[in-house]
Amino acid sequence: MKQTTKWLAAALIALGLNQAVWADGVPDFRETLQAAEQGDAYAQYNLGIMYDNGRGVR
Repeated sequence: MKQTTKWLAAALIALGLNQAVWADGVPDFRETLQAAEQGDAYAQYNLGIMYDNGRGVR
């Protein structure tokens, strides 16, 4: 498999995983914030998405 195809497949999988997070509703903002503050990169990413979309924040 070509390198570009591998990267494309990985990106599509990552997008699908992100959509699964939002499918059942907004994840708890406080839990995500706490995990992000402890250095969890995935939580930091999701926190950025939450702020960008205005989900779970006032």
